[in-house]
Amino acid sequence: EWAAEVALTSKAAPEVTAEIYRQHGDALFEKRAYDQALQIYSKTVELGLPLEPSYVVERYLDAQRIGHVAQYLKKLHEKEMAAPEHTALLLKCYTKLKDFTTLEEFLKTTPPQQYDHATAIEVLESAAYHGLAAEVAQKVGRFDDYVRISLEQFKNCSTTVEFLRSLSKAEAGRILLRMGRMLMRHAPKETIALVRHVTDGAAEDFQGPSIDELLPVFVDDPSQLEVFLRSVLLDEGCQLPHAKAESLFPTLLE
Repeated sequence: EWAAEVALTSKAAPEVTAEIYRQHGDALFEKRAYDQALQIYSKTVELGLPLEPSYVVERYLDAQRIGHVAQYLKKLHEKEMAAPEHTALLLKCYTKLKDFTTLEEFLKTTPPQQYDHATAIEVLESAAYHGLAAEVAQKVGRFDDYVRISLEQFKNCSTTVEFLRSLSKAEAGRILLRMGRMLMRHAPKETIALVRHVTDGAAEDFQGPSIDELLPVFVDDPSQLEVFLRSVLLDEGCQLPHAKAESLFPTLLE
């Protein structure tokens, strides 16, 4: 290791120093001193030296040392040097090792900016860790994914409606357009109330969706569409502008 120290103190080119560490790591690896080799390879990460991560990963994968691969990839994430494919591989390592505790700890303690969100959610879902996938989606603000997983895997319709109420009306309306039909099938009363909530607002500063935009939510259940339109147009007095109300009455009469 003295050669690497000399290279560092003499301010040798990063490529030269990285090559010295690589050769040292390789020598230890060939002796099957896998832990010590990993320490040497990891120093290139700590020092920001240009050793291609795939080189180290492939060596350990070929030797079927999944645990060592996970340790190295976690170091990349800690130094914010990980690419999306590194996130995917790290999570796959944890699932392959059936190390749910470490997987959960990584996702809960690692700052979101250190890993690729979409990749993490995709890998967790493919491994059937749907609860963790939903937690990650909510944590990183991928609310479409959170709602989709909550509905498809857990059928948490009432809870999902309450969650959508906590979002901005524009955001809730956008997600309703995608997932509203499923919500309507399983929680029609709550969904109708949610549609009313996100479409209710003063015209001059309203940022949410219009009633017309959310009518597709009712496409599978015309009877609930009638309930909704009656509640908007007839119950407790119509609060809509006259022209808007007139445009919706033909839909109610149909």
